[in-house]
Amino acid sequence: MKKLLALILAFVCVISLAACGGKTDNNDKTDTQVTSDSKQTPEPTQKAVSEPLNPTPGSVTIGDVTLTAELVNLDEPMQVSSQSKPCMAVSGDTVYIGNGDKIIKKYTLADNALTLEKEMNISNSTGIAVDGKGQLYADGGVFAAKIYDGEGNQIGEAAESGNISVSQTEDFALTYFTGRDAITKISGGTAAPWVISGLKSNDPAQIKGPFTKVAAIEVVGNHALVAGSIENEQKLVAFDTAGNEIARSSEKLFGNGISAMTETENGYMTASVSTIHLMKKDGTFIGKSDSTKSLFGVEGAVWLKKFVPMEDGSVLALCGAKRADDTAEALLYRIKGF
Repeated sequence: MKKLLALILAFVCVISLAACGGKTDNNDKTDTQVTSDSKQTPEPTQKAVSEPLNPTPGSVTIGDVTLTAELVNLDEPMQVSSQSKPCMAVSGDTVYIGNGDKIIKKYTLADNALTLEKEMNISNSTGIAVDGKGQLYADGGVFAAKIYDGEGNQIGEAAESGNISVSQTEDFALTYFTGRDAITKISGGTAAPWVISGLKSNDPAQIKGPFTKVAAIEVVGNHALVAGSIENEQKLVAFDTAGNEIARSSEKLFGNGISAMTETENGYMTASVSTIHLMKKDGTFIGKSDSTKSLFGVEGAVWLKKFVPMEDGSVLALCGAKRADDTAEALLYRIKGF
């Protein structure tokens, strides 16, 4: 019995030693072992590299009017904070373009090309304007717009807060900010009520002017164009600077708010993102185009931000458009035909 017990104990010891000797070094890994380091993490999808847009403008027919567009080349592409943010003011052959943030570039226009003259650090998130003296107004909104000379030196402030539009032929400007109760006139350095007020009143008798809500204003020479809601329809009304109504659009304007408008020799042109409306001098509706790809030659939507009538009868049109990587670029065109 003792001999058998000894044999069993000896066998157990052999098994234990074999188990201890079977351990391998931590550095010895078999080909079949899978570790967390060997797991492959998929690479994120990369956006296309930001490259300048390459528009191929053409034409579009609206009613009996054919508009043609020509690209006005900047000396180098201008990236902007978003497609809805570029802004522009024009005085003769001097063109100011803001990036919708803190940079305004001053250019000289010759034919269909802009030559950079100066880059200025001026806030312009709510737009810019220029008066008949060549003074630049920038960044109004809830504050008064600051006034600069042509070299970018601040020389004053507007007499009233709000986004500002300034006549280049008269001592006249209008200010307005969304949500405010009135459009205010500035003349002789003094702010005063104009013909549109009481917009936030619940009492119709207190509302002066045709609008219940104002979307945009644009002073062109001795006329003031105002776009907004009239009886739940978006309309354009043209006034003289004394506040007398001289024309009203005969039909409603489409889109989510007017973003650009002007007056030409033949009538009125307004825009809402990619939609352009044309009206005659008396407000009679000519027609609209809600597909401007053929005109501006850009695949995506263009945000039309500013129309400026030129002495040769053309209209400079500033737009914002997205690049492949979703950054935005300012594009400038010369529109002819209206």
